[in-house]
Amino acid sequence: MVIKVKDVPGVRVPEPNNRILKTLMCPELGNCDDHTILISIIERNSSTGLHTHEADEYMYVATGYGESITIEDGEEIVEEVEPDSLIFAPKDVEHNIRNTGDESLKLFCVYTPAIEATGKFKESIDVQK
Repeated sequence: MVIKVKDVPGVRVPEPNNRILKTLMCPELGNCDDHTILISIIERNSSTGLHTHEADEYMYVATGYGESITIEDGEEIVEEVEPDSLIFAPKDVEHNIRNTGDESLKLFCVYTPAIEATGKFKESIDVQK
């Protein structure tokens, strides 16, 4: 199977977390059972916002520069990210990815096991049906 990311419709997440979500694989699309894969394109001076997931998340930085923020034991840990970085956000750990560069920050995100489709993530699936 080949999925051309440029051909997958995206859903815009509004301010203050300006980004585009493109879901590539998930149980709801019927092209996999045990994981979710999506592209998150974070605009300049924006972020994902602090959040958690019910699954482990692996984020590969395809383009752009930014910061990975994790809250561990009540302490904020900030690490710089750049192309060819891999970010790991364990299940239930608060995290945020912030674009600090001059271009979009494109993340290839893998959730294992698959996450429940809600909100803008669900919209990004519905636009493909």
